[in-house]
Parts: sequence; structure tokens; C-alpha cells
Amino acid sequence: MSILTSAATEEEKKPVTQLAEPTGTPAAKPTSYEEALSLFNEGDYANAARKLNPDSALHPAAMEHSALLARTYANLGELAKARAWTEQALDTDKLNAGLHYLRATISQEQDALDEAAASLRRALYLDPNFVLAHFALGNLALRQQKLREAHKHFGNVLNLLAQYEANDVVPESGGLAAGRLRELIESTLSIESPA
Repeated sequence: MSILTSAATEEEKKPVTQLAEPTGTPAAKPTSYEEALSLFNEGDYANAARKLNPDSALHPAAMEHSALLARTYANLGELAKARAWTEQALDTDKLNAGLHYLRATISQEQDALDEAAASLRRALYLDPNFVLAHFALGNLALRQQKLREAHKHFGNVLNLLAQYEANDVVPESGGLAAGRLRELIESTLSIESPA
């Protein structure tokens, strides 16, 4: 696929001795990554995956491509592919808390709860203020009937959410408002109590 614009193609046809007439700043054509990100944000995951050309993500410098492919395949329910692309991205950037969180969510979907918990702890080691990692660990603990541990993580989330306005979007949440997450936790805590 050629990324040359028609103006650039015509520019190449002019003899070298001619100068191009100034036409102002042409709008840059979005990269395939930018187009895929836009499609992803619109919820068009299948076209986002096609736009990304998975072969281009095999280069280690393309961590963003690998991470977006991982998220795209996860949203499509193709967990094996999502897992492979997450590992590819982590090979490039092991200190990225968001990628460890992504690995945890994929592991959780695959019912690998111990693996998910380990990835969430890595995410929190790298970013102790990672709201959703605390929330996910709280949910995992609740799922495993570890109520005290769940309350500890939910308490951490509530403390961290105190820094947010109710309508602020929680990082890595896909658009979840801080106020809504607070409501979810408070509702859960009112139902569950430690033994």
C-alpha cells in the first residue's frame, strides 16, 4: 500500500530543476496505526485489526501496533491472538503497567486466575496508583472468597478515586467514569463483608 498522496506523486513527475509552487501545508495522511486506533475507538474492531497489518507489528519498534492488536483481538474474543500480541508488546516494553493489566484481563478471561493475579501485581509494582489493577485484584479476591483481601483492594480504589472528579474517566477503563466506579465498589462493599 502506497502512502504517497496524489500531490506527492505529481511532485515526483516534475523535473528536478523545477521548484514546486507553495500550496500551504498539506494535511498529513493518517498512518495505518492512527486509522486503526480511530476504528478501535469507534468499536470497529474487525476493521481495526485489518488496518493494522499484523506483519508490521513484528518489528520490535512497533510496540504500539502490538498493543493495539492485542486490545483489538481481545475485544473480538480471539484470546489466543490477543495473548500472543500482548506478549510481543511486553517483549519490547516490560515496564508498561498497562500491558501487564491487559495480560491480566486476557488471563482472567481464559480462567487463568493465578496468572491474572500475578500480572496485576506486576502492574501495581510498576504503578501503585493503577486504579483498575486494584479493582481487578479486588474482584479476583472476591471471586476466590478472599473477602478481606477484596476489601483491602476496593479500599485502595476508593482512596485513589478521591483524586478524581465524578465525571473523570479512569485511565485504562475504556471510558468508565470515576463516579460510576465508586458507586460499583460501594454497592459491592455494602453486600459483601469480611468474615
